[in-house]
Amino acid sequence: MVSGGGSAGLLDQARSAFGSGQLLQAESALRSYIADEPHPASEALYLLGRVLEGEHKAAESLKWFTKAAAISPPSGDDLRVVGRDYVLLNDYPSAAHWLTRAVELSPNDAEAWYDLARVRMTQQEFQSAEALMKRSLALNPRLVKAEDNLGVIYESENRPVDAAAAYRQALAWQVGFPHPSEQPFLNYGRLLLSLQRGGEALPLLKRAVEISPDDVRCNEQLARALDLQGDLPGAITRMENAVRLAPKEPRLHYQLGMIYRRAGQAEKGREEMELSGRLYGEHSSETQR
Repeated sequence: MVSGGGSAGLLDQARSAFGSGQLLQAESALRSYIADEPHPASEALYLLGRVLEGEHKAAESLKWFTKAAAISPPSGDDLRVVGRDYVLLNDYPSAAHWLTRAVELSPNDAEAWYDLARVRMTQQEFQSAEALMKRSLALNPRLVKAEDNLGVIYESENRPVDAAAAYRQALAWQVGFPHPSEQPFLNYGRLLLSLQRGGEALPLLKRAVEISPDDVRCNEQLARALDLQGDLPGAITRMENAVRLAPKEPRLHYQLGMIYRRAGQAEKGREEMELSGRLYGEHSSETQR
């Protein structure tokens, strides 16, 4: 039920709901407010754009940002969300454009620098991404996700020692967090696996799965670590879980098939390898259309 206070009450309700992460309630209140107001405040339009971005409705979000900008200029933070919309749409040149404008308007916004760095990583512009990520960290020196992604950048630059140091720092910063991110555990564990240090990787990857049991990559990498340590039943369980989470990913079926073979389950291995081949064929056909 909508609280009293008319249009102003609806806008207050939307602000409160958005602030507490209740996106559906915020969207409902904002749409009611906009429907009731002949000339809605640009704040409401910008806020609806933010809510829709949070709901991963990027195209609609951009429409509301455009309407809001026709009433009053956007802030740097508004443009950061616009940039994130374009990331959701896989339009990275546009995302980079608007995130660059965001940091120009809000040069002290660590999140905007982080988002721009992430886009440059996707574009494989790693030198630029490194500088941008360091700028984010200069503004927020204990931003775990920025330090973790700096490790990813170092890996991409073939600097495994620096990458490992960054991952360890990210892990140290989130000690005691009630809800730590699985990403530093995953990334450091994956790096150690690539360096043939499976015994060190195993506890990290187990922790990653504990934090995020439905993450495909966490299950896949833990399966690889268990396989390398000779725990084939454990590896099968984890890779089966990864396949359950991403049944159309041919790579996972191939890996599961190989583990089945090593475990002496030849028929299951053959079935998974054949399924992997079919899925690779389907992916190839789709890319040629």
